[in-house]
Amino acid sequence: MRENRTKRWNQRDIAPWLFLAPGILIFLIYVIIPIFQSVWISFFDWDGLGPKTWVGVDNYVNLLDDDSFYTSLKNNIIWLVLYMLAIPASLAVAFSTVIMLLAQPRLFFAGCCAKV
Repeated sequence: MRENRTKRWNQRDIAPWLFLAPGILIFLIYVIIPIFQSVWISFFDWDGLGPKTWVGVDNYVNLLDDDSFYTSLKNNIIWLVLYMLAIPASLAVAFSTVIMLLAQPRLFFAGCCAKV
């Protein structure tokens, strides 16, 4: 009896991990490993076809001296802020519509569903 209870307990513990394993594996293969590979490759001077030459952090030093880097960084920050504001803005429109609907339902429906 005790053996059966232990077996059931182990199955209950391992089942969620078995369901998560394919997703975790795909996430590792397609997201995490390429991130580390990109960081590793960034320390080389490499065109993707020829031999790699180790340059260390020289690529990052050159990046900090480039004006186009700061332009692209500014553009990406602007895009990020506007993208992050899109969801709260749409929620504000939705909430204001609901509040207007709850406050004066006749006026709301009269404006959008009037007989022509």
